[in-house]
Amino acid sequence: MSKIRTLGDMQNQGQQIQQPQITEEMVNSAENVECPDCGSFYIIQAFNYKLINKFVVGAPQDTVVPIPVSRCMDCLTVIDMETAIKDAADRASAKKNQE
Repeated sequence: MSKIRTLGDMQNQGQQIQQPQITEEMVNSAENVECPDCGSFYIIQAFNYKLINKFVVGAPQDTVVPIPVSRCMDCLTVIDMETAIKDAADRASAKKNQE
């Protein structure tokens, strides 16, 4: 299974990236990333806060680390975005093959 590469991944690898021109037509015909449970395409970013003990960190105080997660706005399911994006890409590919 190939990993979906994002612009951020490519920038982190030092690759020069030329931003494509995204048109309104491209956006309108693009496949939505959907919630795997309810099918909604309204997804919000939320945070899961982790408290790390000061002795583990080696700091004078405990440390709070925010972990970003994606969540369906309708059913509140936490979404694995890598899987959701792959599913959207598979749907787009299937539609293209039907044409």
